[in-house]
Amino acid sequence: MLTGGTDAGYRRLLASAYQVITRVEIWRGGARIDPYGDAGVPILASSSPISATLASRVVRTGSFVVQEDRNNILVPESFVDPTALLTPFGSEVRIFQRVRGGAGISFAFQVFSGRIAAISYQASSGQMTVNFEDRAAYVGSSNFGTPQNSDAGLDLVDQFGVLVSGALPSATFGASDPFGLKTPAFNWTNDRASACDDLAGAANAFWYTLANGDFVMRQIPWTNFNAVPVPVTYTDGPGGLINDANLTASRQNVFNQWTVVGELANTSTPFYATASDLNPSSPTYVLGNFGVQGQLQQAQGVSSQGQALSLAQANLSRNKGLTEAWTFSTALDPSLELGDLLPLSVTNQWGVTRTDLQVVSGYTLPITGTSTMQVTCRALTHGLSS
Repeated sequence: MLTGGTDAGYRRLLASAYQVITRVEIWRGGARIDPYGDAGVPILASSSPISATLASRVVRTGSFVVQEDRNNILVPESFVDPTALLTPFGSEVRIFQRVRGGAGISFAFQVFSGRIAAISYQASSGQMTVNFEDRAAYVGSSNFGTPQNSDAGLDLVDQFGVLVSGALPSATFGASDPFGLKTPAFNWTNDRASACDDLAGAANAFWYTLANGDFVMRQIPWTNFNAVPVPVTYTDGPGGLINDANLTASRQNVFNQWTVVGELANTSTPFYATASDLNPSSPTYVLGNFGVQGQLQQAQGVSSQGQALSLAQANLSRNKGLTEAWTFSTALDPSLELGDLLPLSVTNQWGVTRTDLQVVSGYTLPITGTSTMQVTCRALTHGLSS
């Protein structure tokens, strides 16, 4: 959770009547450039929520809508003017939400930091939609230009920092997990994001940006049995925050065997490795009733058998969670963060209570017009063997 999210006063406030105030700021070159002060950029109620998911490199996206004004501050005369306020040519969005109660008590959180990706103007209404994406997009669009070798032997997280900073010199970094791994000898020919993927695969990790824009590399959260649950239980009923919950289990896109095949440009011998779920207590055990549901990946740049195996294991960890997954609607809580391990509890119409620990894998966070949000989760997966 974001700092302050577990504060007892804040939790009590969420369970009572409260107001959420959103402030949108525009930044360029490390400085705020919009003239709107504490009120923030005036956005319309038709603005879309922030969508956050660990299923992609750019984990946070969204859009807001502004109304054309007489002074052309919000809608520029030229859409390709790099000095305009709302332009995809260098302007960044920072979004903050303040939860305020009737007694004037309030708690503030930064919920987004990233760049403007596109603008779209509707002449008949004078409204312009501004699409934004988090700072990982800078890495995804940064090609090497010429093939690059990794700094073999450098700490894996330090190498991650070098790659990100090469795409975004102003990048800031949060607390990554201490993997204690050294960077393998990679030869990278494509983009920096693919290189970061290679590093993350070697560590059974994801790389992404936090709500404030800090880059991190962390173990795939639903495979981390050492994770500490947040000290807050989400419940339904009187005093609870959950409005409704849906529990599912599906075998769709669940793979209990993953094979990676990679070949370097200078060798005819391919590297080949398979990771399988060999845990008899797992619901996706390959020798059990689930059967074998496999996937093959052709991987560029795999430089060793060990790297191929690490990548296969990482993919298996991402894609074999068959246990219960929860989605729920809850009171808007801007302190929630991707990867949070949440204790959940819901009671059905006959008074039977279900409880579980679930990892936040995605959410939609409204920035206008509603006091509820949608949260998607995944269960912790069992350990794997290769």
